[in-house]
Amino acid sequence: MQSIKNNNRLTSRKILFRVLLVVFLVESVNELFALFGPSRSGIYHLLESLMLVAVSGPILWLTIARPLKQSAEQQKRIEYERDRLLSLMESTVESSTDGIVVFDMDKQITIHNRQYCNMWGIPETMANDGPVTCINDTIRSQLINPDEFDGHLCHLYECPDSVYHDVLHLKDGRVIERVCTPQNVDGRIMGRVLSYRDVTERVMAQKAIQESESRFRQIFEQSADAIFLFNLTCTLVLDLNQVALKMFNYEKSELIGHPPDFLFSPEECRIIHNQTSETSNETGYWVDILHAHGKDGAEMYVSVRCRRIDLADQQVLLCTIRDISSRVRAEEENRAIEAKLIQANKMTSLGVLVAGIAHEINNPNNYILVSSELLSKSWKDACPILVEYQQHRGDFEIGGVSFDVMRHEIPNLLESITDGSRRIRDIVNGLKNFAREGKKGMRDDLNVNEVIQQATTIISHQIRRNTHRFQVDIEPALPTVQGNSQQIEQVLINLILNALQSLPDPERQVRVASRYDALTSMVCIEVSDQGIGIPDNISGRVLEPFFTTRLDKGGTGLGLSISNSIINDHDGTLTFSSSPSGTTFVIRIPANRTHKINEVQKHV
Repeated sequence: MQSIKNNNRLTSRKILFRVLLVVFLVESVNELFALFGPSRSGIYHLLESLMLVAVSGPILWLTIARPLKQSAEQQKRIEYERDRLLSLMESTVESSTDGIVVFDMDKQITIHNRQYCNMWGIPETMANDGPVTCINDTIRSQLINPDEFDGHLCHLYECPDSVYHDVLHLKDGRVIERVCTPQNVDGRIMGRVLSYRDVTERVMAQKAIQESESRFRQIFEQSADAIFLFNLTCTLVLDLNQVALKMFNYEKSELIGHPPDFLFSPEECRIIHNQTSETSNETGYWVDILHAHGKDGAEMYVSVRCRRIDLADQQVLLCTIRDISSRVRAEEENRAIEAKLIQANKMTSLGVLVAGIAHEINNPNNYILVSSELLSKSWKDACPILVEYQQHRGDFEIGGVSFDVMRHEIPNLLESITDGSRRIRDIVNGLKNFAREGKKGMRDDLNVNEVIQQATTIISHQIRRNTHRFQVDIEPALPTVQGNSQQIEQVLINLILNALQSLPDPERQVRVASRYDALTSMVCIEVSDQGIGIPDNISGRVLEPFFTTRLDKGGTGLGLSISNSIINDHDGTLTFSSSPSGTTFVIRIPANRTHKINEVQKHV
């Protein structure tokens, strides 16, 4: 448009110049004819006129008529283009779903579309001819905050080249977005163009999305379970809640954007991924027990519930993780308890069998013992007779061996048979006493040293098999204690067996010692070993029921717990200390009251 106007101004200057030039030429020709032909005839004047026409006609055509024709055609094209552009602009404005209105710098409406009138309920006649104040009042009456409407417009007219965007809230619940831009024509601000767009649905949708996200975030954060958001391939952590951070002891920045292999093993991640691929969105799936570990390396059992969900514009994997370590341990303990109950039932049956077997063993063993003692006496009587025979007749053989050798070996053989038979008798009697059910609350005066001897006799085979360095140090003349010998013996057997099982090789020592602590009036029994010790992380649990590190080797986890209960029933204590070089258990039982009184009298 600017170039067209420049061309118009240029054409007008040319035409004016050309008209002046033609006038100058015509006047020059007239002067020439007036100078040379004042007395000429009529033919001369006719020729003069024809000559002026012949000369001035082309000049007038070339200098005036043709440029005027071209200018008219150009003006016609310009008007056509203007009408076309105006029609196009009007069609565009009318077809817009936005309400559009244009104000000049005097704040008068120059252009508006029907959508503007419909949006604000303004009649067409008012928009075309009515005063702007009435239109603004109509708009203000529909706004929740009318003052916002004029305040910004005044500022925009004071700064005409500025662009402004705001949102108007109507009393009927609609939300209108307003954009105000300058109307620029040839570099000059001619007015303001206002566009109004009904964004109620968009705002409501955004509000619904925000509320949904807020509810999701509340559920996400307030859940008692750990919640993770993974990508569908379960290779990246997208988000997680606070419970997950506490469960695995990580910072959020350490997990977001990283693969979850620091929580699960690669194999378990593949299990989750495969289940995700095979399961529909509606159902989801459970992975009941997985091994997981926290930042500190602590292992735990977790159950994982996974489901694909649509979040924003992508599908993600929502995983709810619950720590079921307590449940798994409880189930393992229940299974262990069942196994222990079965074992206890077996032991009860074994106790009955032991009593019967002991009787069966004792009968032939008694024959052996009596016979060996009788043979020993017989040998003492027969030996002098045989010696006298040897002196008169010379050496002879007994059992293929010369009498000179056998006279010294036979007494040893008979003594070994007698000692072995007595040992069998002692072991069988010990087993019978150990298996016999004692009456609850029955207490006797016990010699702790004798209990130690009985306990070591019963498990002598295990002692010889596990160590070459078993040592018993007992303090003589120990005071007696009130207690149940079977129960104390049971505790000692359990502690000695545990000590033997902790030895890495038979060259390590196990020591059992007894002593009297006069300061506390306690009889002490120590069972120490040079084994591998008890790790610090389980030392606090070794006295708990059913806790064992040898479940695969038949351990029940009841031995130390029952031993602790027995010693507590005797008003004593069972304590231990451990290091990587060995463990020492100490039993402390109060000495008899009579001994305490004697000690006091001796002291006095």
